[in-house]
Amino acid sequence: MSQLAPEFGPKLLIGRTCWNGAPLDGGATKALFRRYLAHPRGLPLESEDRKAESTLHENEKNEAPRLLLVFGKMKPSAIKPLHIYKYLDLRAAAGAPAKANKEIALLSAVLEFGCRKGELELNPCCEIKYNKTRPDTRYVKPAELDLVMQTARDPGGMYVVAALCLRAAYLTVSRPDEMRHVMRQSITADGMEMLVGKRRRDGPQGSSSSSGRTICGWSSTRPWLSSARRAYTFSATATASPIPSAGGIRTCTG
Repeated sequence: MSQLAPEFGPKLLIGRTCWNGAPLDGGATKALFRRYLAHPRGLPLESEDRKAESTLHENEKNEAPRLLLVFGKMKPSAIKPLHIYKYLDLRAAAGAPAKANKEIALLSAVLEFGCRKGELELNPCCEIKYNKTRPDTRYVKPAELDLVMQTARDPGGMYVVAALCLRAAYLTVSRPDEMRHVMRQSITADGMEMLVGKRRRDGPQGSSSSSGRTICGWSSTRPWLSSARRAYTFSATATASPIPSAGGIRTCTG
């Protein structure tokens, strides 16, 4: 965020009362951020408005500090599209256009929350055109997973556990936070019970939107999964057979 300091930081932090014609306040937007981030944690676990804890942690650790350095001392009602576009432009010039988009998306959610609470009339982020980015998608190959497994066996112990978690995540198409919640008790006769970190209102077949869990079933049509199933026990001595191409990896029933 230091790249923004020449344009934003000093103007907000040296005690000025006005910036680009917008009056500053003693942290009204910062207080709104605190209320917004605390709100989901007070909702029932089955609420569709409740964010995953990993998402809240990322918001608090990464996006919010950068945004508050710029907008923290402004009144929410004083934030204008001009300020948002300037933020997007400067972050893009600093080489982080995609991160800027993610940060402004959080700002938009916070200001929309502020609208609901009467802090401002309209969300200035509405109809904002985000930075254009190019998707960076790379598929992990089975040979790379095999190399991770081979490398982990030298030190052994938790390194093997981490490698097996990676392979299980690959097989079940799961997010890292979902794998952290897998225990031995998750292994059942029908499959592996997985936490669904990001739930949808009309969840996939076999998932339970009320509990936020789904069953990734064992496949009887793919013999290689019988070996992979043994890897799910996270035993330091377990072995997993090679994984076929991406066309046959999605085994979740949910």
